[in-house]
Amino acid sequence: MKNNYKFQLIFAFIAILFTSCIEDKETTPYVPGSEGVHVGNNGSLNKPEDSSITAYTISGNDTTESQLAYQSINGEHYNGAMEGFNSNGQVTVITTANKNQVIACDTKTLQRKFVVTDSVENPRYTAFDGNLAYVTVWGEIQPDYSYIRSKVLVINLTTGELENWFSVGNKPEGIVVKNGKIYVAASNTTNVEVYNASDLTAAPELINIDAAPQHFALDKDNNLWVSATGSYSFNVEDKNKGIVKLNTSNNTTSDFINYTGMGMEGHINASADGAKVYAIGGEAWQDTSEAVEINLSSKNIEVIAQEKGFKAAAQNPSTKDIFVSVTPSYTEPGYVNVYSETGEFKSKLEAGVNPTHFIFY
Repeated sequence: MKNNYKFQLIFAFIAILFTSCIEDKETTPYVPGSEGVHVGNNGSLNKPEDSSITAYTISGNDTTESQLAYQSINGEHYNGAMEGFNSNGQVTVITTANKNQVIACDTKTLQRKFVVTDSVENPRYTAFDGNLAYVTVWGEIQPDYSYIRSKVLVINLTTGELENWFSVGNKPEGIVVKNGKIYVAASNTTNVEVYNASDLTAAPELINIDAAPQHFALDKDNNLWVSATGSYSFNVEDKNKGIVKLNTSNNTTSDFINYTGMGMEGHINASADGAKVYAIGGEAWQDTSEAVEINLSSKNIEVIAQEKGFKAAAQNPSTKDIFVSVTPSYTEPGYVNVYSETGEFKSKLEAGVNPTHFIFY
């Protein structure tokens, strides 16, 4: 009986220490440094309060972690489950799909600048062009879980005003602006839609990729690539999955690298030198997923690591380390695996629920 009592005291003490550690990390104030990384933790639609931004401030070999960085700076949660988390280097845009918000904040400090709610129905991702932000919006959800009135919002980054919008194909995901053209991945189709930024009323040109387009990446020569994935709505053959290079001069495809394992979220990020693309194979909920490096010249695909729950991979342009976000479940905190440029495991960083996106500054 006395031994059991001792064990109970020991376990209680450990529990108090463990809880204190969690609370300390959650309340650590965010103080931006000369460089760092923000991790967008999407949380879940059913529990938007689980969404957060984890900030790591890097100073030499020291890393300071703030688990609730946005709350730390702004004094409140952004009141929604994160969907998109994009930056142009100065402004970060957060989209919350369940609360229908487009939130702009300073990229380094995370200080909120403005919030847009007008015409925002299930916003997704953001592209930047000068003083404008283009945000893809799925539109209004229907009883059969389809979406209508998909569009792109045009937001002034100085005033926070909605300047314009234009209709696009079903379930638009990734978006990018290049040479006066706006490229939209209409993910419920096989088309990348190309709009003229100077005439948004004109019908788009279509680039068929024979798969579901998801997200974009620019290589070292400023060539545009798009991830080509499977779909829940239509069949995509394995031979058409991977990444597709787009010819932006005549709006056709100019190259293709087949990667049959491409996950359906399709997050891709170019390496710091623009010679490679990082992607995720498989889905986070499967027993095994993988982070891969796709060489754009040789077309070789190298597996960096395999583990359940991988969501996205990106390279820190400063340290050249490769960051891979991991979601073990959609109810518990995830983490980030950090690998060297050559693929050696270096460290594991704690994150929030469903970490998905990286912004390096």
